[in-house]
Amino acid sequence: MLEELKNENVKFKKMSEEEAIKYLEQNNNYRNICLYKNLFEKYYIDGKYVNKYIDLDFAYLKDLAIIDFELRLLLYDIISDIEHYLKFRIINLITSKDNDVIKKYLNKETKNKYTKNLNKNISIEELLDVLPFGKLIEFYEFFIKFAGIKEDKKYISLLKEIVTLRNRVYHNNKILANLNETIDNYVINPDVLDYLRSCKIDKKTYDTKISNSTIRQLTYALYMFNVLVTSEEVKEHINELLYKLFFERIVKNSGFYKKNKLLKSTISRALLQLFCNTTFFVPNCRNSFSTPPASKLQSPFLQR
Repeated sequence: MLEELKNENVKFKKMSEEEAIKYLEQNNNYRNICLYKNLFEKYYIDGKYVNKYIDLDFAYLKDLAIIDFELRLLLYDIISDIEHYLKFRIINLITSKDNDVIKKYLNKETKNKYTKNLNKNISIEELLDVLPFGKLIEFYEFFIKFAGIKEDKKYISLLKEIVTLRNRVYHNNKILANLNETIDNYVINPDVLDYLRSCKIDKKTYDTKISNSTIRQLTYALYMFNVLVTSEEVKEHINELLYKLFFERIVKNSGFYKKNKLLKSTISRALLQLFCNTTFFVPNCRNSFSTPPASKLQSPFLQR
């Protein structure tokens, strides 16, 4: 396995070959660790890129795998909060005159394995408890149409993107491995764009990074977190996890990535701005940071 990496100019200076083998045997598989290679530049020779990486040590791949794991732990909490508070929102929106929506939904979902055997007189709380996240959003969409709640319609497409992120997180797929992939001419949701502007996210960040599916899904998750979550205690908890990730763990080996423009611009500028400016827009939450306002934050990861 390591011979293939060495042929691609992956070095073993900061981590020996023996340490790398032990890490792969005990913590991660070869395929997963190799996914992060795409985040590093290759040599450009005679008009084409060759399969030789520039300034890539195996230790960098290990470090990114650990950061990715800790990011998934943070996202697990954020998405779980979104799911919980979406249920809370639906319960608060439903009135006695809306009770028929449950029967109409169950009559429509006769082939839905989660609901086909449910009693038609089931309470809204019991119904929401059996619906997985994707089906929960389908019910939310059905309900707001039934009840004529037009202002909530704009959230549906965002929540559907969060389902994709949720599946990646819950199935332990790598979040950071595709940061180099973009979609040409992607048009950001106008409500989210207004929100990012209100949070002082700089134009360069959302113009250049939002076309990446991971950044887009993270952005939508943070936006919906702020829309739905009403507890400052919950936001404070996420705030503490974020501080540990960005200002303790990510910067631990920041010297590894001094020459990597993609990682510096994405992790330190895009993700740092998104998480700090959007998740912690509540003043009381921001007070727990011993740092300046997020618009002025600069992780040591960025330092040259």
